[in-house]
Amino acid sequence: MNTYDKLIQQKRHEEKLHIKTLTYEVLYDLWWEEDCSDAAIAKLFDVSKGKITNLRFKWGMKVPNIIVNAFEKRCDGRIPTIEEDERESASSKEVTVMLRKLNGLNDIELESLRVALARRFPAFAEVKQETEFIQSVERVIRQFGNQK
Repeated sequence: MNTYDKLIQQKRHEEKLHIKTLTYEVLYDLWWEEDCSDAAIAKLFDVSKGKITNLRFKWGMKVPNIIVNAFEKRCDGRIPTIEEDERESASSKEVTVMLRKLNGLNDIELESLRVALARRFPAFAEVKQETEFIQSVERVIRQFGNQK
């Protein structure tokens, strides 16, 4: 049973969910892993959507930040070539979630990701066009599925 379903079950048993008991890990699971909206999480805890959004931002839980952290942990800074990307790559839940979140970024978030990756990995600084940048990031993320 996933985190959201567990919390819904607690609420059905008339347990009050307090925002003060919401941990980083639970919020991360709900928002990132289970793709719950801030509004859905807010409804669980009987608070405003803004309260959840502010809490996520306070904890640095933004799509660009999470992608950059993953790159720092798992990427050597090299962008795979298209030929390498075409080889069969293992897919994992993490890869699927990250690709979905990447494709849902708005222009400001995408630019934030571009700047952050370019600062840390020179290969991304060389990519000039937005579509090339997105494709490069997607290729690196797909490579995460091949790592152990």
